[in-house]
Amino acid sequence: METKVYTYKDLIKIYILQKQYAQAAKPLQEYYARLYKHLKNFFGTDLDALEQREGYGAELTGLDSLFRCTLECYCNTSSPFDCLIEVPKPISVLYETHGILLNDRMASYKEACFALLCDIYCTMFGKNERKISSQELNKLGFNDSEEPDPLDYL
Repeated sequence: METKVYTYKDLIKIYILQKQYAQAAKPLQEYYARLYKHLKNFFGTDLDALEQREGYGAELTGLDSLFRCTLECYCNTSSPFDCLIEVPKPISVLYETHGILLNDRMASYKEACFALLCDIYCTMFGKNERKISSQELNKLGFNDSEEPDPLDYL
């Protein structure tokens, strides 16, 4: 069994995946919902209720909204070519010219959004050095080696 180590950044990644797979096949929904539940309990942070956390005062006003907006930007990033499956030659040529550049820029944009999500988290909770391993999760009743492959559910 491969050992993974989860940090607060993984909490955010799993939160995003849980949101993205909320309407997906049951195995994907359940896996990410259960993993998020274990990570939020371990880190003591529910990313769905940032404003309700203890100590959320005037100096933190707006961070929850900024987190939500950044999350939406991250999740809704797309290319105009994403909606196309089979295309005629002129569109294929346009994709070769523009599609790869758009994909690279989208990847950079998503990285920047993720970095902002992490900085918002650190602003609200401080830089968290806590880590939880696959073995520790397994002791809590969650086997992370059973992660379903999203491609199995297309």
